[in-house]
Amino acid sequence: MDKKIDIERLIAPEIIEQAKREIAEGRLISLKSDVGFKLFMAGKTPESKYCLKKFLTAVTRREVIDAQVTNSEIYPDFLSAKEARLDVNCVFNDRNHANLEMQVVRREYDQVRRSLFYASKLMASTLRSGESYNEIGEVHQVFIFDFTVIRDEDFYHRFIFRDEDGRPLSENMQIHFIELRKLKAGDDLENLSDMEFWSIIFREFDRKDTRERFAGLKRYAEEVRMTNANSMNISQDYIDYSIAISREKFIRDNESDVIEATRKGFAQATARLQPLI
Repeated sequence: MDKKIDIERLIAPEIIEQAKREIAEGRLISLKSDVGFKLFMAGKTPESKYCLKKFLTAVTRREVIDAQVTNSEIYPDFLSAKEARLDVNCVFNDRNHANLEMQVVRREYDQVRRSLFYASKLMASTLRSGESYNEIGEVHQVFIFDFTVIRDEDFYHRFIFRDEDGRPLSENMQIHFIELRKLKAGDDLENLSDMEFWSIIFREFDRKDTRERFAGLKRYAEEVRMTNANSMNISQDYIDYSIAISREKFIRDNESDVIEATRKGFAQATARLQPLI
């Protein structure tokens, strides 16, 4: 409770009022928010654990029976820095590891090199001192982007190590890119793949019309029920809701600052070059 009191002191009163108002209106936290995504995936409720296992099953292409999140808290990250990386680390099916991260704004850094860095870091962290390399399980570095990274039409890419002739070396380290904006979901919701289903959930389940479209699904009836319960659960606490709003505002404001700085820099460079043209 003390952590929430500390958090509340850091949040602007108008944001807290906005959160309380949206909760009263029955609105849900967006799962594209890194705060909302972490609350949804890393919660201690049966609904959250169910959704995590089902999504990991879609990612790994095998049934995930047990999954434990190792960094479920959001408050220390929020207290230390608004730019903290709110990812979800988890161990599943004994020795396998996954790191899940939601990104809504494109950054200046190279996403491919960043993904290799975090995947390598994740694999290195799985082996304890004195253990054999044979003990290393699978690691899955999963990035969910609300923007385009790869210039093609596929919304989902799974990367493994292969030689130059395409023969696989190992699938122990896998990197997954999910680009939500490239997903084209038609009316035939019953025939969605598992990855398509969860991608739509992350992209737009906070929208009432999407929830209404999913309400009658037969194939994913239990997934929809648990997702709805999980989303409702994480959207009832006004402090958590306020953190989600604050983070989104910070990220959007920072994006605007970068765009404006770039525009000004380009204008200044053009002005200096103009006499030389």
